[in-house]
Amino acid sequence: MNLEQLANLGELIGGVAVVASLIYLAVQIRQNTRMVKSSTLAENTQMWTSVLLTLADKDQVPAFAYGFFANDQVEPAKFTQFQLQCRAFFASLEQQHYQYANGTLDEETYQGYARNISKTVLGFPGFRAYWDMYREDYTPLFREHLDELIAKTPLAEGDIVMTEWQQRIRGYAESLRTS
Repeated sequence: MNLEQLANLGELIGGVAVVASLIYLAVQIRQNTRMVKSSTLAENTQMWTSVLLTLADKDQVPAFAYGFFANDQVEPAKFTQFQLQCRAFFASLEQQHYQYANGTLDEETYQGYARNISKTVLGFPGFRAYWDMYREDYTPLFREHLDELIAKTPLAEGDIVMTEWQQRIRGYAESLRTS
């Protein structure tokens, strides 16, 4: 084998090594992306579990309920508590939107969160009033996104979710009686 043939063989081996390295890197990047998305979903689940359990505490519920009902008769301490709850709630929404916008939270998962938040929070007067008052405290991208969600969400009465739940319970109970 002459020098030219050895050089060609070296180039071929080098080319194969480069292709193998690129394939290896692609596999590693794909695995890393899956791990990051999985970790992000787990963090989101933990964040929302913590927020919702905190809000479900018997000492927190009365203040948070002001967001659902169009009752402007609120004592100052409960109002302050409601404002702080909203700040935590909307900050969590913004963090989640940031993860979605940057590709670490997938579309299907995020859209599920968005539908739930629209149905259970964004249609209610107290939360909309908070957003109107403090929307400038959030990033422009999040403001635009939340404004779009609110525009698509009809204004709701405070007891509409509970009324719908009660109607469904009655329907299930009736189905049990007739089967």
